[in-house]
Amino acid sequence: MTDSSGRRLLVPFAAAALAVLLAWPAGAQQPEADASETVPVYQPDGAVARTGLMVPVYQPDGTDARSGSNQPPVPVGSMPDKILHVHGRAVLDISRAFMDPDSYVLIYGAVSTDRFVARVSVAGAQLTIQPALPGVVVITVTATDMDGASAVQRFTVTVPDGREFTDDPIVPGVTPIRAIHFMELRSRVRSMRARRYLPIIRWTDRALTVGVTPIKLVHLMELREAVDGIFDHDGLSRPVYTDATTVQAVHIAELRAAAVAVGEW
Repeated sequence: MTDSSGRRLLVPFAAAALAVLLAWPAGAQQPEADASETVPVYQPDGAVARTGLMVPVYQPDGTDARSGSNQPPVPVGSMPDKILHVHGRAVLDISRAFMDPDSYVLIYGAVSTDRFVARVSVAGAQLTIQPALPGVVVITVTATDMDGASAVQRFTVTVPDGREFTDDPIVPGVTPIRAIHFMELRSRVRSMRARRYLPIIRWTDRALTVGVTPIKLVHLMELREAVDGIFDHDGLSRPVYTDATTVQAVHIAELRAAAVAVGEW
């Protein structure tokens, strides 16, 4: 064994003793011992080169004899549903969606229920979603550890039809305010800010659930702040908004107009 500079390293006899266990006769009683040993590695002059070399021990049938079995990866939270427009794109860091109790390196994959509506690709821990046609798909993301154990997360991607927004035009005093109005604006504004390398907005109530999450004034104010940041970046005058004490259709209409006016880039 040599180090990175080519110097020969010596492994003490303890490592050789472990090798005996590799060839222990089937059915024979084995001595009780830890299923892995930490073996120091020395340079020829006696100096310790490494102290953390782990030598695993295997049963005669080839199975891993390490104390404790492999623990599979586990999901972390849930991946929120998304609304993406045709010819848009979303890039997600999926490493945050899983963890491995054994600290193994995870391999990620993803599939779409309809690749004609939204295609997916994975490079390392980066998931890219590319909508192509209107529709709804379920994206399944898988994390697999070195022993083949895996965990799964799923979320929905909605690709709206040719209209810019749901309930377009939105009619003050007639059209009820819905969670999807905010989800669409968040998706669009997030994409616009990402293209300009602006900071990510941490939305209050990140996942707005229809019929469950009440629409709050803070949701509106966060969108205004995010849109204002885009106008500032582009050197444009900020939009003029109607005063808001409660969320109304006119406020949604103003944000939509501002998002369309500034453009996607």
